[in-house]
Amino acid sequence: MARSGKCYIYGSYHITIPHIERLLEKVDVVLLEGIDISSYKSLTKKDPIVFPAFLSLKFSFLLMDALIRFQRPLYKLALDIDFKGDMPYAFELAKKYGKIVEIADASILEIYEKKREAFAKSFKRFVLTLIGLPALLIVLAITALAVAFLLMGFPLSGLPMLLEVLLPQTLVALANPCLLIPTVVTSVLAALVWCRRTFVKEANDVRDAKVVERCCELAAKGYNVLVVRGKWHVKFIAQELRKRGVPYEIVH
Repeated sequence: MARSGKCYIYGSYHITIPHIERLLEKVDVVLLEGIDISSYKSLTKKDPIVFPAFLSLKFSFLLMDALIRFQRPLYKLALDIDFKGDMPYAFELAKKYGKIVEIADASILEIYEKKREAFAKSFKRFVLTLIGLPALLIVLAITALAVAFLLMGFPLSGLPMLLEVLLPQTLVALANPCLLIPTVVTSVLAALVWCRRTFVKEANDVRDAKVVERCCELAAKGYNVLVVRGKWHVKFIAQELRKRGVPYEIVH
């Protein structure tokens, strides 16, 4: 009977070095994270609801890259390491140890084919935030002004007339570039953040199912496997491996 392999799951933070040296001595194969977004152009032409999810992912990648660039001199100075992110670091280190390295992740095309609603839900929340946040700010501004007038003795009976005056004045005030630009920027950033959170939450089961399948295949062949994945992926992967009877260990 063939020996069954074991899976080690390491939850990583993308902007810090993963400490996997001791684990590499125990495993044969390393599976890394890396969503493929290269098909976004053709996919967006086919279905425009894909674009906000792609845009939010691209924004998060740029933000992460900026944080990594900020930390890179510190790692270079303290540890003499040219740090480019947790996955590139794990890839290079695993190769130095002579391990087989694979990217086990889904592409946005695969996610679309298996779970289009991840994009649909992200699109709806993107649009809702983009439109809803400015509308909310307008309502709050008018409410604050109305309350201020009432506190200064303005009669309650005249409130409808007051609101009729405040609404156009508030809109004119918000049209001022000094207020308009921060409002637009804040709305876009909030929309991107909520869109990304929604997409990641909805798409992770598709992405993680792929690494689980690969773990099962390799373990069945007797290979010991190290999965290096974002911290928030660990729970799902562990649950799925447990269901399938694959020996695993969550490591830190």
